[in-house]
Amino acid sequence: MRKARLCFVGAGFQASTNILPSAVEAGVEIQAVTTRDIEGSKAALVRFGSKGTAYDNIDEMLENE
Repeated sequence: MRKARLCFVGAGFQASTNILPSAVEAGVEIQAVTTRDIEGSKAALVRFGSKGTAYDNIDEMLENE
């Protein structure tokens, strides 16, 4: 069975403590994360073991992913 690949908007407290860990636990592949600060997006990807793409612009993420 293929893993679901999802993109996430935001990596703040709620996302980092509940949403992203739950997604990883469920076997979801984090395809991309976008935040207002690209460093925050990169940090979230590293924290949750993803080789996905970091963005700081939601429109760019939606266009590319």
